[in-house]
Amino acid sequence: MFANRTARSTRAAVVALWAVALVACGDTTGPAGQSGPPAGAASASPPEPAFATPADACTVMPADLAKALKVTGTDRTGSSPLTCTWKLDSGDRHKARTIGVTYEAWDELRLAKSTYEASKRTDIASGRGANVTIRESGDVDQVGTQRQGQHYDEGYYFYGTSEIAGMTLGNGTVVLRRGNVTLTITAQGNDVLPPYTGKLRSNPLVSAEAKQMIDRTADAFAAAVSPAVTAR
Repeated sequence: MFANRTARSTRAAVVALWAVALVACGDTTGPAGQSGPPAGAASASPPEPAFATPADACTVMPADLAKALKVTGTDRTGSSPLTCTWKLDSGDRHKARTIGVTYEAWDELRLAKSTYEASKRTDIASGRGANVTIRESGDVDQVGTQRQGQHYDEGYYFYGTSEIAGMTLGNGTVVLRRGNVTLTITAQGNDVLPPYTGKLRSNPLVSAEAKQMIDRTADAFAAAVSPAVTAR
């Protein structure tokens, strides 16, 4: 089940985190003025687990899921094997629907974290693509059966609309980070309005439907991120 916190509730969470940080960073002097343990006394933290992306994103959707979604074809964006988009049969030729996934991996965890944070700021502010208006955004606690803290470290959702020559497109996107890998799932579509001649107009895919599409695919897409095999 898709569960996300709105930007308003996110701000409340930030306030709480600041409160924790202030307590944690307070006076470390012990009783009778004694200082805390010397620097370096604590044992070194274990290395963060590393994860790997699939070799080909277009192979991660199981056949039974593809059948349930009524996939009619696949497309790649650019030459990267880590990006794939599936065209779906909505049952109405005037209603276009696609679901896509992109994987990215970094050699260092700090780079994955910093890139995730930079992308989050940009996505929530202006989305991706031209003429995008962000309508909804927030942190994601759960998508499909994937839960934050158990299956991924952090995640966010943003939904926007864009208009080109009278046609309005709706785009809902979830970005999840698991260690050094990020997973981006994008649901996109629009409903062309009658009459279907002359200058066409359309309504965008709504956020609620975008979330449902992402929910149905999240488990399969997330399962393709696996622990990295290290050389012995």
